[in-house]
Amino acid sequence: MHRVPRSELPSFRERCCRSPGTWTSSAAKICTDASCFAECEIAQPDCGGIVPTPASCKDDLYAVCCAQVTACAESDECAALIYLCIDDQGCNPGQACWDECLELYGPREQLFDELNDCFADVECT
Repeated sequence: MHRVPRSELPSFRERCCRSPGTWTSSAAKICTDASCFAECEIAQPDCGGIVPTPASCKDDLYAVCCAQVTACAESDECAALIYLCIDDQGCNPGQACWDECLELYGPREQLFDELNDCFADVECT
């Protein structure tokens, strides 16, 4: 398999803008809202705006992991791992397809891992 240098891959935002699906549109909106709320003159989203599954767990997640959720939302790559890999492709950490996701979006994997680790400690009410 020929490996394309990362510098030649389309950016997450470019990819989302060309062919947005349900999850790519959500991911692009999260990244834009979390990173550009001041420039876009919109309200700053609570904790970056990422809503967990189930959505009923949002308040519990935000109470414990707001910094991690915000950091992930502000990262194109971390948001891509959530919305494009997990939600869109059904690909979770530990599965073979996860390695492919990490090749595309891995530089910010640490942010995802920190969020994932924090979320593991959240008890949803």
